[in-house]
Amino acid sequence: MITVKKLGFLICTLVSPFFGFSHSSIVNPPDTIYFDILICAGESFNGNVYQEPGLVTEVELGTTDDTLSVLIYSIDVIEPIRTNIVTSICEFGVAEGYTAPGIYEDVFTAFNGCDSIRTLEIQPFKAYLPNIFSPNNDGQNDYFSLSASDLSTMKIKTFSVFSRSGERLVTSGDAPILGFNYLWDGKVDNREVSPGTYAYYLEVTDETGQSTCPIYGDITLIR
Repeated sequence: MITVKKLGFLICTLVSPFFGFSHSSIVNPPDTIYFDILICAGESFNGNVYQEPGLVTEVELGTTDDTLSVLIYSIDVIEPIRTNIVTSICEFGVAEGYTAPGIYEDVFTAFNGCDSIRTLEIQPFKAYLPNIFSPNNDGQNDYFSLSASDLSTMKIKTFSVFSRSGERLVTSGDAPILGFNYLWDGKVDNREVSPGTYAYYLEVTDETGQSTCPIYGDITLIR
């Protein structure tokens, strides 16, 4: 926005006591022109870099009539949009394009044309599974369950239980990790299986599906 203000006329009188004369003339005062400038933080205007709002005044001489103009720039600065994201990554996985845990800062262009700064903290995903459980309804170790370093953004992609001969007994998929993270209650088709050692295979993935953790091992069931 540009605003021009005219302040009227000035009468200037020149008096010379040596030569005994005086002279008066009407002089136009300078026009005052206001500019509203909107820039991104860290950008330059008239050769100066601005990180915060400011006010700049300049005087400009006309090229044809030697008139003066006062230019007042009101500079407003748009701060970068900042976001912080915490996520997990599996071994050999990918999270937001990164393959290793750490803290990363990426700069994008936001909808307003200024910087959008994302701080991404990637933590290693660690899962903990027992090697024995006892589904006998005594309230202790009744379920084969999953514990992990970060369950808030992860879900089970697939889970299977196999007999020692390789027969698949239990399979499930696309189940969010919720509640007590129960995986198996020691039943197949709602019937209790015999005590023994079983093999399991589990895949846990993040919300984007970019990072998948394969987890496998043996679980012993006792009653």
